[in-house]
Amino acid sequence: TDPFAQAFIHGVIQTTPTGISLWMGGHDSIVEGGWEWTDGSPFRYIHWNAGNPDDYFGEDCLSILINNGYWNDDNCQFKRGYVCKRRGRTPEPPPPHDGFMTALVCQNSLAVIHCPEESVINIQSAFYGRKSDDICPHFEGSGGTCTVDGILPIYRERCDNRPYCVARAHTEVDPCPTVSKYLEIIYSCEQKVCLHGLGVEDGNITDAQLSATSSIGLFTPNKARLHGNSCWMPSGSATSSWIQVNLGQTRKVTGIVIQGCPQSDYWVTKFKIQHSMDGTTWTDHNVDGAFFPGSVDRNTAETQLLGTPMSAQYVRILPLEFNSQAGLRFDVLGCTPDYAVTCANKPNFNFANDRMTVHCPAGCSQSNYIVYGTSVYRGDSNICAAAIHAGVILNEVGGDCTLLKAEGQNFYPGSTRHGITSRQFDGNYAVSYTFADGELRCSGPDWYEFGEFCYKPFVDKKTWHNARRACRNLGADLVSIQSMLEHSWLESYLYEVTSDVWTGLNDLVIHGMYVWSDEHIVSFTYWAPGEPN
Repeated sequence: TDPFAQAFIHGVIQTTPTGISLWMGGHDSIVEGGWEWTDGSPFRYIHWNAGNPDDYFGEDCLSILINNGYWNDDNCQFKRGYVCKRRGRTPEPPPPHDGFMTALVCQNSLAVIHCPEESVINIQSAFYGRKSDDICPHFEGSGGTCTVDGILPIYRERCDNRPYCVARAHTEVDPCPTVSKYLEIIYSCEQKVCLHGLGVEDGNITDAQLSATSSIGLFTPNKARLHGNSCWMPSGSATSSWIQVNLGQTRKVTGIVIQGCPQSDYWVTKFKIQHSMDGTTWTDHNVDGAFFPGSVDRNTAETQLLGTPMSAQYVRILPLEFNSQAGLRFDVLGCTPDYAVTCANKPNFNFANDRMTVHCPAGCSQSNYIVYGTSVYRGDSNICAAAIHAGVILNEVGGDCTLLKAEGQNFYPGSTRHGITSRQFDGNYAVSYTFADGELRCSGPDWYEFGEFCYKPFVDKKTWHNARRACRNLGADLVSIQSMLEHSWLESYLYEVTSDVWTGLNDLVIHGMYVWSDEHIVSFTYWAPGEPN
């Protein structure tokens, strides 16, 4: 999947005594797809021999030529040597430490900040400029001092809650061009704790907490437990059926795991999700797209993570498409947010903390709320209603928001935003607060939101470089696609586009090594038949 692995493997196979080539795990034998690796790794690097792939008499498998290391599409029925790969025995990771880590990047350089498996980045501070002549000392202009404003929110948005991110020491507008700068980021790695099964598989959810519109014979809702020996199958029209779980209390829901029926080739290929706080009023979860891809066979457990987690006690799965007949096993992923608040909660800043993160339930615009101010809110304003007003959470979904303690004001203007009306207060109040993500996430005409990103399609035609320049002028970049979920969502939003559109995928820096122009690591590929060639 990269030039370094290619060079290593070529060096190893040079010692092979006989033969022309060896089998690798690449293939394009799935009729509707392009080249992919059998272990699911992204097909982001290519090293084709001249004239390949040529699909000569239906060559669908991938071999590596021993003499020069280049790749050849080959007849899968030929008998050749082969190369195996497995994960090495790595030592147990050390226990999480209490301290912080520092990343230092000299001007116009890149570094990747990353955390161990099952943990994510939490940015503590970020500085770009120069306050020491000992860091990156070999550059001209390393003797001055300079601070570039606004760096911390940029890196919090770019890196927080991700396993890795790219840190680039650069700014478009340079307030002190004669001073050479460096980027200093202090961060910690936090355990990723909100992806636990919520009890369907392990039996903590009782049979009585599982229900459905209908069932065929013995294929009742209580048989729908993930990895169980049976499944749920509806008796009526599958596309007007549902199965639901009562989680017993309000949970932060972060994903769904879905499986087919173990004894038959019945599985759901496409589904949608609804959620409810009371089991009576239901809301479609469509902020991540109108539907989710389901199973691909009877036994593989497919995990669909929600780009925007939701607060709910009841979760409902509605089959939309299926293989042969609808049937499924499932579990819901999430956690009990110990920082969960109700619609009535107000901030409780103490002398030691000036920042707090809470998890709001859905539906707080219908509660009896009192909010004073716009963008900066009086310290006794209801948190969740203010967060909806500020645009940092959606009323229909709820979610996480981070409050920042601010100075008291002598005037708080009122306004109506996102279904919340805040009041005006003309007087002094001791403390205020704002939100860390205080701007509308996708403000401006025709910008669509998915997960943490904003998207806007354009139909005017440009070259790739000019298209990228146009995106960058908007503070964006050409689209990168990180998952099948994001790909499906994009497809649903491009239905009005009548011709091909550019993405950010390119191999302009290293020939054959595909990267995204926004510097996301390529973790997902979805090549058309015969591609990449």
